[in-house]
Amino acid sequence: MTPRLQLFISLLLHFEAGISGGWIFLYHRPGNDAVLPSKAYSSNYQCSNAEWIHYKYQYKKDIVLNGTIVQTSPGADRMSLRSDCSLIINNITAEDAGEYLCWNINDHLSSRTLVYLSVLTVSPSPPDVDPGRDGDVTLRCSLVRFYGFSSCERYSIVWVDETGSVLLGERDGFLSGGQNNCVSDLMVKHQRRSKRRFTCQVVEGDRVVIDAEYTLDFTAGTGVRTIILYHRVGDDVALQNNVDLSSSTCSNVEWIYSRDTSSASHEEFGSGAGRMDRKCSLIITNITAGDAGLYESRLRDKYNTVVYLSVLTTGTGVRTIILYHRAGDDVNLQNNVDLSSSNCSDVEWIYSRDTSSASHEEFGSGAGRMDRKCSLIITNITAGDAGLYESRLRDKYNTVVYLTVLTSEYLDCVGNSATKNTQPLLGLSVPGRVSLFGSCR
Repeated sequence: MTPRLQLFISLLLHFEAGISGGWIFLYHRPGNDAVLPSKAYSSNYQCSNAEWIHYKYQYKKDIVLNGTIVQTSPGADRMSLRSDCSLIINNITAEDAGEYLCWNINDHLSSRTLVYLSVLTVSPSPPDVDPGRDGDVTLRCSLVRFYGFSSCERYSIVWVDETGSVLLGERDGFLSGGQNNCVSDLMVKHQRRSKRRFTCQVVEGDRVVIDAEYTLDFTAGTGVRTIILYHRVGDDVALQNNVDLSSSTCSNVEWIYSRDTSSASHEEFGSGAGRMDRKCSLIITNITAGDAGLYESRLRDKYNTVVYLSVLTTGTGVRTIILYHRAGDDVNLQNNVDLSSSNCSDVEWIYSRDTSSASHEEFGSGAGRMDRKCSLIITNITAGDAGLYESRLRDKYNTVVYLTVLTSEYLDCVGNSATKNTQPLLGLSVPGRVSLFGSCR
């Protein structure tokens, strides 16, 4: 039996018994910079007698000889040696995983260091999957490590969602493929207009030693155009399409309508419905409040246009104002009230978070939130202030204000911070994790 094989069998037996001794275990994600410690430093020779050897699969590679990086070794351009003989690997990849042995050639035993580098990768399957299309996505989590170790323990690689809940078996929105050795698959069902974050964790005992996140953005595919429209009851509306017809026709285009952006239920309009023009834009004549909602256009299952249609319904003499503000602004909701025979003590502002709900909040003059012209003043606004504001004088409405707040936070439809993916109010997601919050639909 060769000395190397004897050493390997001895070390493996110790590992299976749970005795780590002077071994060092490192866990990293691709792209990290790893520092592999060493005991090879000598006051007489510094690192000139240091050697690093990489064992991967069933062969070895010399990384450092006589204190110098072997330039012909794979990844040599990403490696360097520190003054204490530690090996630095920049921008690591799965190919860097394995066993690293370091020693001083003048003192093999006392200077010996064994470092086991494991790399955790998470990737979609297929690699070029487009979450903007209809279809399911499989996420694969792999712990790449030294080939001589036994299989990963059962349930040592787990998936969790945004709330930290472990995903096992089949539940709404996903199917766990279980763990096969050191690989775990998670099949995520296509969820329209949602953004989901999943985390793969490697667990030893009750401790997470490494994790990796992956975000699936189903809100829009590449090249999707977002349009926001406001119209009054009775208008004729053309929902313009961003579709490329160079290699197709409107017969392959569908418009999908959803009244509630948080619901999976929807209605589809194909070309046979006769509601599209020659450019595949959707035509709606004499609109009503019932036409408000979200419209999405897709060509062969790929979305290209998203339209948010709001319908304003007001009485005679009622002024409608649409405001956009950033969180932290001070806002003045101007009033259209006629004060020639009255004063602000007779004016009320009514606030509704959800325009489809009967629940509301009233602000009278006693609340001290109106100025002398009966305009409503809101200071340091937050996403929770977004919604519909209506002013009335003696039960007669005169002003309607739709306030939309731009914020970098995800909230639910009651204004609470969302720890997991929640449909933004108005359902509009802007690149860079910024959302426009307006009235709930």
